Amino acid sequence: MLPSHNRMRNRRDFAETVRSGRRVGRGDVVVHFLSARSEKRAGCPVAEPCAPRIGLVVGKQVGGSVTRKRVSRRLRAALGELLALVPQSSRLVVRALPAAAGAEVAELESQLRSALRKLAPATAEEKGPS
Repeated sequence: MLPSHNRMRNRRDFAETVRSGRRVGRGDVVVHFLSARSEKRAGCPVAEPCAPRIGLVVGKQVGGSVTRKRVSRRLRAALGELLALVPQSSRLVVRALPAAAGAEVAELESQLRSALRKLAPATAEEKGPS
């Protein structure tokens, strides 16, 4: 699971990450990434890095409330496994596409891992092979 301190809850953070961050699409998800280098985080002291913040966007086009909740749980489970690949003090927004309704956790994890390799290649390579 994704720890509470890693969850993005502020609407401004979501908007800024989607607007200013880099984006990559994979089969069932679109991942927006805003690195610590590209912003000045007001809540973090410069000397010490903050935990990465991750937000989910699962809209009504994915399905009804039960389906959206299931997709959110699967994405949080997949992101919990990949949290070590996300650089410190960075932000990540994962938007589920309608096809995510039928995807299993392993498929989502594979797509997220691929997106993170593309968006933050140095960090993904440092953490070891996948």
